[in-house]
Order: sequence, then C-alpha cells, then structure tokens
Amino acid sequence: MRRSMDGHLAIEALEEVDAVYREPVALFYLKDLSYKEIAEILDVPIGTIMSRLSRGKAQLREIFKRKETETSANTL
Repeated sequence: MRRSMDGHLAIEALEEVDAVYREPVALFYLKDLSYKEIAEILDVPIGTIMSRLSRGKAQLREIFKRKETETSANTL
C-alpha cells in the first residue's frame, strides 16, 4: 500500500514541475533514458538536458518537502 501511495505522490509531484523540466525528468526517471538519448529525443544539446534535469530534480525535491510538510500537518 505504501509503495503505491509513494508512486502516486511521485506522479503528482512530477505534474507540478515546470513543463520545460518535466519532460527530461520523466524521460530520465520513468523511461530510464541516458542524457544523450533525451537530448536526441528533445532535439536540444546535452548540456541543456543536464541543466534542465538539475533544475527539475531541484523542483521535485522542493515539491516533496512541501508535500511531506502538508502530510505531517494533516496528521496532527
């Protein structure tokens, strides 16, 4: 049960990531593609993919922190 809730939370969080970062993050984590493969699919330089992944991961961390705080507050 916990695992499916975590998966649902991850998808919710991914939907909140800015669109420009969402696609590379989804391709990286959900499709397990390399930076090079993502760059080819999105037709952008690999450095751009690295940057977008970094920013997308940072957004995900912040979203997870916020959701964790919200969940903790709701259980009190």
